[in-house]
Amino acid sequence: MLHSIFGFDWKKSDPHWLLLTKFLYPLDQNYFSGMEAWESVLGEKPSQSIKRFVDEGLIGLADLENTLSCKYRLPELRNLSKQYGLPVSGNKMDLIKRLIAKAPVTMKNSAEGLTVLQCLPKGKEMAEEYRRIQDEKRTHVETQALDCINRGQYRKA
Repeated sequence: MLHSIFGFDWKKSDPHWLLLTKFLYPLDQNYFSGMEAWESVLGEKPSQSIKRFVDEGLIGLADLENTLSCKYRLPELRNLSKQYGLPVSGNKMDLIKRLIAKAPVTMKNSAEGLTVLQCLPKGKEMAEEYRRIQDEKRTHVETQALDCINRGQYRKA
């Protein structure tokens, strides 16, 4: 696309920053495929942006625990735990850790074929800073709007 021709700087693009924040939590790399809205706002396919993030060391492959967390829901993990005679109490990660300890090969095989990505430390730091700045901007705008409302300046609010 035109981005590569004109030396596109994704760091000046709010949609790209927002996409990066999605990977603060593990996410299947194919999650965005077929979502035309993302392609429209990014100006490129999400897969191209994701590849850029990977190439820049901002996101990378999730570990086995996070990959399984992406694959399974809590009820499924409880059922698997029952099948292996493990306790079904605890949160998702507790169950996953027990299952990996009990059946490491089976759990690794169940994650085969999945490509789950998440922010690496550098990407996490950048994404969290972007979120913090956006939160500050939103708080500022909300404060201004409330001030206008309190002064009876409803149209300005």
